[in-house]
Amino acid sequence: MPLPLGPPATAVAPQTTPPKWDDLATRAVQLSTQQHNGNPSIHRGCQPELKVCTTAVLFKGNDGNDMMLRKAQDPEGKIISRELCSFNKFGDVRTCVDWDTGASHRDMKNNKGEWYKVGDQ
Repeated sequence: MPLPLGPPATAVAPQTTPPKWDDLATRAVQLSTQQHNGNPSIHRGCQPELKVCTTAVLFKGNDGNDMMLRKAQDPEGKIISRELCSFNKFGDVRTCVDWDTGASHRDMKNNKGEWYKVGDQ
């Protein structure tokens, strides 16, 4: 009787691919709409001195903590960065993962409401 050369079928995990950014953005807007009485929490702000505009969708994750899907663009509309961020329960520390590179960093909010990078992970 021949021996099987691979793992048993029950040990093989199904192959899953990560969602596409546009699918993730659509889902974030849907969640935000459901969680904010029919009006998604979408914010946009520009920093002319840095030549960047940021658009963010805010929603609650499965754990109940605040989440943010954020995209930064230059004045021509070219994407500079795309991130998914999760906030601590106080809303003053966030951990963000760069969608394109997988790199993560942590930001902290000061008393003026300004965010500062405090470390890479």
